[in-house]
Amino acid sequence: MARPILAISLFCIMMMLCACQKIYNIYVIKGEWEVVSVEINGGSTNMLETFLPYYYYKNNCCSYKIYFDDDGTAKAEYHTFDTLNYEMLGEWELKDDKHIYMHLDEYVDGIFEIEIVNANEMNMYAEENLIKAYNIGMAGLIIRARRN
Repeated sequence: MARPILAISLFCIMMMLCACQKIYNIYVIKGEWEVVSVEINGGSTNMLETFLPYYYYKNNCCSYKIYFDDDGTAKAEYHTFDTLNYEMLGEWELKDDKHIYMHLDEYVDGIFEIEIVNANEMNMYAEENLIKAYNIGMAGLIIRARRN
């Protein structure tokens, strides 16, 4: 009699730990993230400087932010100084504790592997991301972001 109860108890504990991990990751990802760089196919060029007019990260004039909301919606914004130049609504879904699906705009549409660098930084990598802009098509994409 004790063995089935022990097995059921262990199963319940394992399920709770898995659920806690997913809740933790949703908490970590949710909120406002500033995209620091976007790299295509393993290149070292920050494509934000190519894709976004007047973008230059180092002089603090520009920011590209992604807001991950509770309900699975995401919003991308591009600011230069105090001016909102671009806003796009999209969606996101945490697939498991290491993968997120994102569809934001012409540049981001794929399943990304999440690497939490620390509490304020994360990298997201997709082997196959659909970039509709400039007819680029499927490409590897790395998004490096930090929490504000």
